[in-house]
Amino acid sequence: MAFTGFSRPQAFFARRPKLEPEINLIALIDLLLVVLIFVLVSSTLTTWSQLGLQLASSRAGTELRSGGLRVAVLRDGSLRIGEAQVLNGLDASALVKALKDAQTRHGGVPPSMLIYADRLAPHGAVVRVMDAARLAGI
Repeated sequence: MAFTGFSRPQAFFARRPKLEPEINLIALIDLLLVVLIFVLVSSTLTTWSQLGLQLASSRAGTELRSGGLRVAVLRDGSLRIGEAQVLNGLDASALVKALKDAQTRHGGVPPSMLIYADRLAPHGAVVRVMDAARLAGI
């Protein structure tokens, strides 16, 4: 008998059973837990105290003297001192003069000043009024 090859060639080339793909949930949960811990730790590093902001505060029970000067900052940035309308284009020296005139109308005593500002009023207009009040001695 002549040698023709192996009698059982399928033994050498046996098919392996196919493995179905699967997601390893343990590794996925571990990875998500590490990402969650990283986010929690890094988000606590940015706090208000570290930003150096000086936020507004108030003390309950402080009262303004009656008859104080009232200044309103309107939405467009124009001002109203008492009942008089003051235009928007007022420079700093004219604003100081207007506040000093209002002070003399109140008897010359530096009155308390209450600023009413629209929530959409420009922040710079409010700061300008506060600076002018400081220069006017109020």
